[in-house]
Amino acid sequence: MRSWVIAGCMAAATTLAGAASAQEWDGFYVGGHLGGVALSGDFGAFTPRNGYAGFGLSDMDGNGMIGGLHAGRSWDMGSYVLGVEAGLSAGGVHEESTQSTIGSVPVFSRDLDGLLTVAGRLGVPVGNALVYGRTGAAVGRFTSGHDQNGTWISETETRTGWLVGLGAEGRLADNMTWRIDLSHMDFGDFRTDITGPGAAIWTQQEATVQTLTVGFNYWFN
Repeated sequence: MRSWVIAGCMAAATTLAGAASAQEWDGFYVGGHLGGVALSGDFGAFTPRNGYAGFGLSDMDGNGMIGGLHAGRSWDMGSYVLGVEAGLSAGGVHEESTQSTIGSVPVFSRDLDGLLTVAGRLGVPVGNALVYGRTGAAVGRFTSGHDQNGTWISETETRTGWLVGLGAEGRLADNMTWRIDLSHMDFGDFRTDITGPGAAIWTQQEATVQTLTVGFNYWFN
């Protein structure tokens, strides 16, 4: 998926390259975005069932929809553009499984509930468009759930990770631009403790997140 998205970003920017003069990319902006999100990585559980030895769950990778708001500041340096941007996204991914490395088990679930990102941007003007890369930090909310003897138990964990991305932006009007953005986030390996009736359990998961969004920016310049 990444290869054709990157190609699409480049093609969109190149389409606008025939303009007579480059637009300035200096000032503050706010905007909105909407698109898809994918969550992947190993997911395991530790319960009394096998003496807390742990077992892996299958089919816990998933896709969903995500959308939100963002705001940033850019400085046009002529041949390149520097910037910083923060974004807040709601929505996410919900996956459930009863299949594990020790056979069928009561339902486990994992969710990505939302994302907060803060990243620097470095862009190159191409006619009326801007092609950019970005890197920074991401904060994600992850929930682990389990049907323990007929009672649903869950716990939410907030994790900080790193982000890299690639995107393109082009003029719709003097103060309005479209944008497309592809980002990859890695939140590492972490444990979530869930206390339920009778016994405590915990999950251990690796979480990587990819987002592909389209949106708009309104520029105050």
